[in-house]
Amino acid sequence: MERLVSETDGADEDSRPVSGGRERPSGSRRADGSSLGQDGSRRHRDGFCFDQKVDDNGYLWWYVDAISEDEGFALTIIAFVGSVFSPYYKFARRRALVDPADHCAFNVILYGPRASRWAMTERGAEAAFRSRTVYALGPSRMEWNGTHLKFDINEVCFPVFRKLEGTVTVTPSVMVEEEFALAANFDHWWRPLSPRVDVAVAFSKPSLHWRGTGYLDSNGGRGPIERDFREWDWARVHDSDGARIRYNCQNRDGARNSLALGFDAQGNIRSLPLQGCASLAPTRIWKMPRQTTSNFPLRITKTLEDTPFYSRSIISEQASSGPRMMMHESISFLRFEKSIVQAMLPFRMPRRSRWKASGA
Repeated sequence: MERLVSETDGADEDSRPVSGGRERPSGSRRADGSSLGQDGSRRHRDGFCFDQKVDDNGYLWWYVDAISEDEGFALTIIAFVGSVFSPYYKFARRRALVDPADHCAFNVILYGPRASRWAMTERGAEAAFRSRTVYALGPSRMEWNGTHLKFDINEVCFPVFRKLEGTVTVTPSVMVEEEFALAANFDHWWRPLSPRVDVAVAFSKPSLHWRGTGYLDSNGGRGPIERDFREWDWARVHDSDGARIRYNCQNRDGARNSLALGFDAQGNIRSLPLQGCASLAPTRIWKMPRQTTSNFPLRITKTLEDTPFYSRSIISEQASSGPRMMMHESISFLRFEKSIVQAMLPFRMPRRSRWKASGA
């Protein structure tokens, strides 16, 4: 991971360009003249490529988050091939190598001022269809048409039975081709597909329509995520010039690595100074620790997810140019592995097998 991902010591470094991030650039190089790849990144020119191969015991996901224009609503969607937090997938891996296609899920969450709707039903390979531009799973699907990514959602919430039906249309402002290593040899990687997107939400169940801005990325790995990480925190913040993204990972051996990138409106990427560690109050119910890196005062605006091993929050960063809204998550993989947590997960993540793939 070399220069972009380095030991978190609070030291600053000069902000510098990494590469041109526009769709299919030619001859992009770093400002210091070196070729791409020496900064822990590699080029990926296959668009969304929903049918790309996923290693046995590995995973691949596509992630969207958004906050409404009035900041009263939010959403996240994560489409998994190899559901990393699935207790069924984790149990199956104890006995043999497992095809991640047999453990797929669409995690869809709508956040409102009074209540949220949360759905994540796991399905097997027979319920999934993947092509280059389409990923259909059970009654839900997503499709890339070259200009926007459309989700058709038809899910059931648990443990409280409620329907979740509607569409989410994600329009990227720019597409980024670089992938970045989160572990050695790209055993785990992250691709910021489009750090700033426009999102249109239109649901019939519940009746809900809004527009907002958000973020789109993808992660993948060659093996279980908890095998190589103890914890990580991630944050994205939009500013007037684009977006900033921060990753802080602690490996199983205790080493800590940080990644801080800035993206301008054209998708050009620059590494940012590594900022100081900022501790936040733990979550109220499960006391999940929260921290990030920032040199500015932070205020938790809303806790969206408070679970035994995971938190998602909206944070206000009081920058010198004014407040900026930050989407933030913290994950403890050590907590995730605890037996009591594994026993609780099926109540939020049921597994269903009675559905056949619908195809394109």
